[in-house]
Amino acid sequence: MQFILFLSLLIVMTISLHYVQKALTKKYNIPKTKGFFYNYVNTQHKVIEISLLLVYIFGTMFLYFPEESRIPSATLAYSPLVFLIVLHLIRAFIEWKYERETNRYRLSLLFLAFCTFLLLPVTFILEKG
Repeated sequence: MQFILFLSLLIVMTISLHYVQKALTKKYNIPKTKGFFYNYVNTQHKVIEISLLLVYIFGTMFLYFPEESRIPSATLAYSPLVFLIVLHLIRAFIEWKYERETNRYRLSLLFLAFCTFLLLPVTFILEKG
């Protein structure tokens, strides 16, 4: 039952995120990205994000080894959301610092808020379950 509640909340929040993102894009005249993938601000930004991704991947692989892991498996469920929060926090800061005029940092902050608010129901479900 809690999973169905979480899934429905996730769907509603994702649809809401889409429409709020469209409204922000229109209001602040945020240019559309070229291509499907994210365009980095500069090479330093690219190196930081790739390094963060590698730390997350290797850290997660190390933490999931059952004989070496001293962290409860329920706590590891937070790791993808925490990674997204840290990633978008760094992304928003770099966009704000180097490309403030494009207002793309507002979209990163919106996604950051989305992940943060999504972390609350995940915490509730994991604590109850």
